[in-house]
Amino acid sequence: RGVLGKEQWMEARFLDEPFSVGLKWTRNIPIGEAVLYVEGKYDNHMLVKPKGMLAKIIGTAKRKPDSPDVMQNTLRPVSEFGFEKATENLLSVYELARQRGESKESFGGYAEVAGRKALVLVRYLPQKDEYPAYKTATFIDTELLLPLCIEGYDEQGQLECRYLYKDLELNVGLTEADFLPDVYGMKAPD
Repeated sequence: RGVLGKEQWMEARFLDEPFSVGLKWTRNIPIGEAVLYVEGKYDNHMLVKPKGMLAKIIGTAKRKPDSPDVMQNTLRPVSEFGFEKATENLLSVYELARQRGESKESFGGYAEVAGRKALVLVRYLPQKDEYPAYKTATFIDTELLLPLCIEGYDEQGQLECRYLYKDLELNVGLTEADFLPDVYGMKAPD
């Protein structure tokens, strides 16, 4: 909505099957200290541990991943988390813009992102509601072939959003037990 919020940092855990996301904020906590989403569980809602005193009063809250109060603090719902879904979102915008003849793309060279070498792909799109940003820079790790960073800019060159993945540990043996409410300081809803 044209306002860049405070930079938030979080620790994230992810499991492909069942699709599971666990997030714990470590800097600039928005409305919740932690979020747990396991596809198919809790009526496809995410569990939220509110921050501060609210956690003691409310306990664990259930929210739809794309509810308006949740979307005030993010561009994408937690149900779209992960490298695969981020790449799918990027590609769907590329395809739509190419079909319309509205995409201008270029190779932006190489950069270092969080201590890793990355190639930079740059895309320009007209300002339309169905497009996430005028300019998108995607930084692809040259070894892992994963998007390490995605930045969106407006027509004036002002940063609108930035997603940065660092300190990656892949295939660490997470199981469904790593995505239980008590791991995130929450209680399972009744």
